[in-house]
Amino acid sequence: MESNFKIGLVLENYGLDPKEIEVYFASLSLGESNIVPIAKKVGIPRNTAVYSLEKLQQKGLVDILLRGSRHVYAPKSPKAIAEIIKKQKSQAEKDLATVEEQMPALNKMFAVPHQPQVRFYRGQAELRQSYDHILEQPIDDIYYVGEYDSIIEVLGAHWAKDWIQRRIAKNIRTTSVRVRSKEVYGPLYQSPDATKRRIRYAPEDFKSPGHIQIYGDEVLIMTTAKENFCTVITSREYATMMLNWFKQLWKVSGE
Repeated sequence: MESNFKIGLVLENYGLDPKEIEVYFASLSLGESNIVPIAKKVGIPRNTAVYSLEKLQQKGLVDILLRGSRHVYAPKSPKAIAEIIKKQKSQAEKDLATVEEQMPALNKMFAVPHQPQVRFYRGQAELRQSYDHILEQPIDDIYYVGEYDSIIEVLGAHWAKDWIQRRIAKNIRTTSVRVRSKEVYGPLYQSPDATKRRIRYAPEDFKSPGHIQIYGDEVLIMTTAKENFCTVITSREYATMMLNWFKQLWKVSGE
């Protein structure tokens, strides 16, 4: 039956093996029964059926009762399936909340590869992926240099706003040196306190068609929409060198 097949798939997702599912369906159709009819209906040895029924009892789908000197097996109402799912869903939600609460500590334990790595991204979908990668890192700060209008052009204004909101929600700060003539204005792009950012403007003769992001042990270098590619370099030494370069540029940039 199609309904049995669908419920069988659900039960597999919640820890039942195929033999236990067969035995459960047999028990469900027979009602309260001793072991012989159940084993015969499934076509398995009696001891195998007993083992499966004991596992089903542990999982809350069958009751094992004593009638005189013999055991009988009584399936619980199919509502028990829904109760199992609700219970596991509730536990999963609690576990997820615990993991999210401990995520900052777990991120700090996460080992960054010591071997330098270089990854290339091309096209808007992949460039957005490189930006999503930033938010997956165990970082508190991002340092970047660039013409902000080119960032918006590459990523798309709506997507960029969503990314900024996700960054703020993760409590990741940004410190940026921008090009004033290429500035983008708006609440999410300015408002340093609300958006967890510090902004300075580069000297007037400074140009940066693409932009650079420095975070943790990684450096992202992205071109404009004209060339439409980006490189992410994972290297502690390179990131340190670029961060020191950023700090020198920050010193000569204005509020």
